[in-house]
Amino acid sequence: MWQEARKQEKLIRGMMVDYKRRAERRKGFYDKIKKDPAQFLQVWGCKAKIHIDPNVASAADNPSIMTKWRGDEEVLIDRFDVRSHLDFLPEHDDQKEKKNLKESEKNEERMLNFERYRTLVQNEALGISESQCLKQIEVDEKYGDKSEKKIKDNKAKIGYTYSDSSYTEPKLKTSRFSHAKLSSDEDSDNDLDLVLDVNRLTSEDKVILNKKSTDFGMEFGDYIRMMIVDNEEKEALKRNKELEIEKSQYS
Repeated sequence: MWQEARKQEKLIRGMMVDYKRRAERRKGFYDKIKKDPAQFLQVWGCKAKIHIDPNVASAADNPSIMTKWRGDEEVLIDRFDVRSHLDFLPEHDDQKEKKNLKESEKNEERMLNFERYRTLVQNEALGISESQCLKQIEVDEKYGDKSEKKIKDNKAKIGYTYSDSSYTEPKLKTSRFSHAKLSSDEDSDNDLDLVLDVNRLTSEDKVILNKKSTDFGMEFGDYIRMMIVDNEEKEALKRNKELEIEKSQYS
């Protein structure tokens, strides 16, 4: 009787260990493939006609049925256009709107501008053109990010030559801020669009970035200050994640 109970206890303990190891392997697998949901966000657009019938579509674009909008010969609308019901279209005055904002609303607007344009400010300071940035985005979407390449490199290599094997990733011809750029390992833990480490920036670098940010609705000094706050939040999240991993190992 005692031997049977002992045997059953060993069997149950072995099953529990197997389940625990399987859960750890599953968690490790999902942690490796886990990505930021924003990376999967893509916006696509295409030109389309309102009517499928080409004759009806050409008739809808016929100048004879188009009318001037508010007497402007350069702006023609049809009878279905909602602008025909507008008597007056006020002009947007950004400076006037800023004066009417409260101090808290101004601070919030500057924070939003930092989130909107921080990559553009960085690209402007680095001297990266729009075409280079778009090309890099296209390469990332087509060939995957660096973490995927590392996983593929660890797999067994098969003797096969791909048609586009001669492709080389374009390198940005800029030496500015080279001392403050993140390495490939550091870049994998941060946003894909950010390539500068705020802790390595010199005083001159910070002045350049702050000046560039004033063209994007921020005040001088906002950009570096918000980069420091953002970096501190990332470090805190990283430490919390490490603590969770340590706790899971001892549990």
